[in-house]
Amino acid sequence: MQIVIPYQNHQWSSLKKIAQAWTIQEPKSADAWYFLGLAEEGGNEIALAKENFGKAQKLNERHLDAMIALSKIAYLQNDLSSLEKLKEKIGLISQVQGEIIAQKISDLKNH
Repeated sequence: MQIVIPYQNHQWSSLKKIAQAWTIQEPKSADAWYFLGLAEEGGNEIALAKENFGKAQKLNERHLDAMIALSKIAYLQNDLSSLEKLKEKIGLISQVQGEIIAQKISDLKNH
């Protein structure tokens, strides 16, 4: 796994190059799109990150990490609607993560 060291070291441009090559080689790999999203998020390319986390989640509807990443972006963008949709999906996989999303929803509603 070529992605491990760049990911651990927060080498976002290296990770992005590797993940882009991976998505070309395996376009139906949810993990490839997820790691591309991580690289873009790390490089502050939030719109691209959101798009690629979404691709990962579409390829694997139970990709918890992609949904958590999407929920973080939704929270930062004050996107209550997206958070509520993600809470339902995440809650089916992880009660703990579902509760974290519920708290984020509560925070947004109270601000």
